Amino acid sequence: MIPRVRLPRTVERIDGMFAFAFRDGASGALHLVRDRFGEKPLYWGQARGRLVFRLAGFRAALPPGFCETGIDRQAAYGLLLFEYLPGSASSWSGIEKLELSTILTFADRRISRERY
Repeated sequence: MIPRVRLPRTVERIDGMFAFAFRDGASGALHLVRDRFGEKPLYWGQARGRLVFRLAGFRAALPPGFCETGIDRQAAYGLLLFEYLPGSASSWSGIEKLELSTILTFADRRISRERY
């Protein structure tokens, strides 16, 4: 029998800055995890029932499935006003930044978020 992964307890023990994706082989779930201080960005979105993510910014090219995505004008205004994008905002519509201290789980085409 394969031991069940206890991801929240595991990431609580990690010290430092990180952002990573982890696929649970037993359940098939995909987990996206971001550090407590949000130093490493992790962007994600859904396209055609699939989860699309990237550990760096979406500066030059959008990932496959987001060809029709445009610039989020509200976020662009916030960036000009505050000089950063707060919370889960990104500069692209339909793409979010995973919030700090968060585990996002994608299983059975459903998304759940858990703070640790």
